[in-house]
Amino acid sequence: MDRFKKFSTLTRPFTFAHQTISQMGFAVVTLNGIVHYRIEVKDALSAKRYIFRFPVEFEGEDRMTMMFSHGSFEDHSTVPETVIQAVYNTLLEVAEYLRNRLPFTPIFDKESVGVEGLSHYN
Repeated sequence: MDRFKKFSTLTRPFTFAHQTISQMGFAVVTLNGIVHYRIEVKDALSAKRYIFRFPVEFEGEDRMTMMFSHGSFEDHSTVPETVIQAVYNTLLEVAEYLRNRLPFTPIFDKESVGVEGLSHYN
């Protein structure tokens, strides 16, 4: 998935980033102690579902760094080009929103959305 390596990391206020990413269909998960955002994409022809995820890191109490270039599909079998392109386009849109929209006033924090502990997302 070399095309995902073209994405850079992006740091934004946590609430702004979380709400933007969530509105684009991503959910928070924790894998081996690392927080990720994941999205499930269904291939229209085979009806098979593919899960793509990318890790995030937290800087202080209110900033999150999204590491889009470290993203990958959970199933390492052959992923259809249409699914890869759908995820790529979604990441482009997420990155565009995060770069160009102004952050809004926070209405929740990391604990209220389950980033601390995350047991109910696993």
